[in-house]
Amino acid sequence: MKAVRILAAALCAAALSLPVAAPAWAADTWPSQPIRIIVPYSPGGVTDIVARLLAAPMSASLKTPVVVENLPGANGVIGAMAVVKAAPNGYTLLLGTPATLATNMLLYPDGQYDAARDLEPIARIVSMPNALVVRTESPLTSVSALIERLRQAPGKLSFGVNGIGANGHLTTELFLARTQTSAVAVPYKGAAPMLTGLVSGDTDFAIDQATSVISLLKSGRIRALAVTSATRSPYLPEVPTMMEAGVPDFDMGSWLALAAPRGTPPDIVARLNRDLNLALKGATFRENLAQFAATPTGGTPEELRALMRSETNTVRSILLHAKISVQ
Repeated sequence: MKAVRILAAALCAAALSLPVAAPAWAADTWPSQPIRIIVPYSPGGVTDIVARLLAAPMSASLKTPVVVENLPGANGVIGAMAVVKAAPNGYTLLLGTPATLATNMLLYPDGQYDAARDLEPIARIVSMPNALVVRTESPLTSVSALIERLRQAPGKLSFGVNGIGANGHLTTELFLARTQTSAVAVPYKGAAPMLTGLVSGDTDFAIDQATSVISLLKSGRIRALAVTSATRSPYLPEVPTMMEAGVPDFDMGSWLALAAPRGTPPDIVARLNRDLNLALKGATFRENLAQFAATPTGGTPEELRALMRSETNTVRSILLHAKISVQ
């Protein structure tokens, strides 16, 4: 009996001394293969360009190739779904926007994913304010003048949108709600034709990403009345914020962020967050962002989760107030 006890003890000791098999994606072996960043839009846009600017410094810090793959379609749903369905091992990431991380589940309630439920936030990458713009010849020279005109002629002025439910459209509807005014939305197939319509006088005003309007501002073809961020843009320092112009509690713009499939191990999320924040401090990365009027932000996964929640709540109230639906 004593011999049996001695043998059992020996076996237990041997078992405890054996290395415990770790998952293939554990932090001490990850990354061991290339990482994909899925961009849910076509090549050439700001989202795609930022992803490619980010890939180089992250490849260097992670010591593995970081490649960008475009999967456009359905306002970002196709690309987002590819990430949601991917293995949660840190090798497939989403370059997300307000649409893919906060809006689509409200615009498309029958969609196949919910960002808050199905994605793991890593960090915000950049923020990009929207700008309220008019054509240069417009008699509307300030936000207060525009509000006064909207109140004098409710439903008579028009504004361009580059897509129903797009960030600029939702920001404009928030502006109308906060000022208790109304105007007619004129949809266009993209920012370029929308701004062409504004310059030619087909519409009276528009709100769109500063990235999209900055070249027209510099050429003098349009004028900015306000930016929609809480603070002034360093790229348009002379343009007041909506709040400075008299519209209370107004802070809504565009942003880009990195997310992973839900269930990605916390140590991998932490490593990605660390390396992303390091990449955002790089001088070359920051210099390249300047052409898009984008400001590096960074931060924690928890801060991004809070942003997604806040944006979703804001969008939900806008959709209900403006009765916007794409179904």
